[in-house]
Amino acid sequence: MDTTYANEEQQNGERGTGANNTARTDVREASPQDIDAIVELGGQRRERYQRHAARPWSPVADARNRHRTRLEELVDDPRSVALVAVRDGKLRGYLCCTLVTPPDLYEPGGPVGRVEDFAVSGSREWTLSAQALFAAVRRRLRESGAVSVLVTTDGCDSAERAFLWRMGMSLESEQYRMSVE
Repeated sequence: MDTTYANEEQQNGERGTGANNTARTDVREASPQDIDAIVELGGQRRERYQRHAARPWSPVADARNRHRTRLEELVDDPRSVALVAVRDGKLRGYLCCTLVTPPDLYEPGGPVGRVEDFAVSGSREWTLSAQALFAAVRRRLRESGAVSVLVTTDGCDSAERAFLWRMGMSLESEQYRMSVE
């Protein structure tokens, strides 16, 4: 199986948006060599989220090590899809997804791909890397028999929420939090 995907816009000869839009974004299977860069990018996202809502997003002291351990599991698990977007030799984004069986109360028509971890390195990457990552994960999930993909995002992440909406995803639930103290 070919495990390298190009951003479909670039593959079709269309130009992306922003400066240096002729560079090709490649999406491939994540490897153990990518984990350090993924942990760094995930750490940056946790820092942004913590600025928005410090209490629920306060990382544990060894968050990076725990993240690394979980990424190693996902990269090694043949039932998971772990992808990275690379352009100009740099990791620009990643997406880790697991195939799950819906609860017995629901019948969506088959397994669902649940995105566990997903981030891009900057606002420009929503157009370039995130689109390429989602095109690739959708292909992989279809090949695995999944019928849909589910993404949970934080309320403060307006760029990610806007991207998901532009991709044609529908809002299915919301989560609210308050202290019991």
